Amino acid sequence: MYHVYMDGERLPVAPDKLTLSVRNLNRTVTLINEGEINTVKKAGLSGVAFTALIPGREGYPFAAYESGYRDVAHYLGVLERLKVAMKPFQFIVSRMDAMGGLAWDTNLKVTLEEYKVVEDADDGRDVMVDVSLRQYRDYGAKTVELKYTLPAVRPGSILTDYPPAVAAVVTPTRPADSAPAAKTHTTADEEHLWWIAQQRLNSGERWEEIYVVNQAMLEHQARQETRPKVPAGVTLELPKDDKPTGMVGALMKAVDRSGVSGSALNAMGMTQMDKNLYGVK
Repeated sequence: MYHVYMDGERLPVAPDKLTLSVRNLNRTVTLINEGEINTVKKAGLSGVAFTALIPGREGYPFAAYESGYRDVAHYLGVLERLKVAMKPFQFIVSRMDAMGGLAWDTNLKVTLEEYKVVEDADDGRDVMVDVSLRQYRDYGAKTVELKYTLPAVRPGSILTDYPPAVAAVVTPTRPADSAPAAKTHTTADEEHLWWIAQQRLNSGERWEEIYVVNQAMLEHQARQETRPKVPAGVTLELPKDDKPTGMVGALMKAVDRSGVSGSALNAMGMTQMDKNLYGVK
């Protein structure tokens, strides 16, 4: 007996046939006077193909549901969700022995390449779905930082005789399908944006970038009451880029569209020099 799962969703009827293909990336080259040789490489991505029956009515003794009968629309919705999400998921086939125990299984992280729905009048309300999956391997860029160590130099020596020692520090790979964690700052009492930018971004002049990232929340706070500081306990998202991005123009457009008075927004604010610089009255 087979149990087939796609992203945790069990198919009601196990496919009659399942094809698992393993691609070969070996390369054959011809050497002068040596003939052909085969260069062995790691296996390529595996492919999975099968055709599944989706019952259009209840009562089939060979159909199994973990949470009661689900109609055709439910399973077609699962397939469409997996296709639109453009993210990998787990494909699991559990093969059970005669005693009901697990004989062996297949567990692959895959992507849904394509699916085809086939309806036939002879099948009534049942549908057949051809599914094609491709194995997915996690990948991601590594960050390498070079650190130089200068050796001791003897008096009278030529500096080029002492090349610096270089060590590479590799940052662990982050999976490509996950985004870097956003940096945040939870405000304490008596803090303002200029001070936060100075402490967290090393430049108070970058306060407007923090404002633009948190525009909706800060405008809401400004409408509630005019404060000389950002309220304590507010979690602000910080710019992802550690380098200034030149957001002054975007800030002024945001202020123009907000409908909030310049004094209310700037009350969260900076200094009189900032008021003059950004034209906030």
